[in-house]
Amino acid sequence: MYRLLALFLFSPFFILLISCGTPLPSKYSVGDLYQYERPHPEMAIIYIYHRKSHVHAPCYVWENDVKIGVIKQDTYFMRIVPPGTYRYLATNDSHIKSPVTVIVEQGKETFLEVRQESDFLAAHPYIDLVPPESARALLPGLKHIIYTP
Repeated sequence: MYRLLALFLFSPFFILLISCGTPLPSKYSVGDLYQYERPHPEMAIIYIYHRKSHVHAPCYVWENDVKIGVIKQDTYFMRIVPPGTYRYLATNDSHIKSPVTVIVEQGKETFLEVRQESDFLAAHPYIDLVPPESARALLPGLKHIIYTP
């Protein structure tokens, strides 16, 4: 009787202890997502990422005057969009800087980097178009975030 009670009481803790040390498989792992296949070949993919910096504040990312997400250090997200011209802007709670306009083509990848520079008083967010070669080398080391507006 006591054996059953002890087994019953300690089994959830045992399972919890075992599961804490084992990484759970994720279908959204960084490596898998960066090798993403386009669901529609006529679409384009825009990767937006934020590398580690000394400024720890998150940035808000805007696409054509619509907020599409919040991005923190060491993360990225992607947008699957039809070909066309898009205007991107990065803001934080206190500053807005110049937007970047990108023209995306069918079946192509575009990479945008969000960064923040600080002066004595505040952090200033920027968003820039980045060459694909340097961005492709960085993305596997960043965490993918899924944002659904």
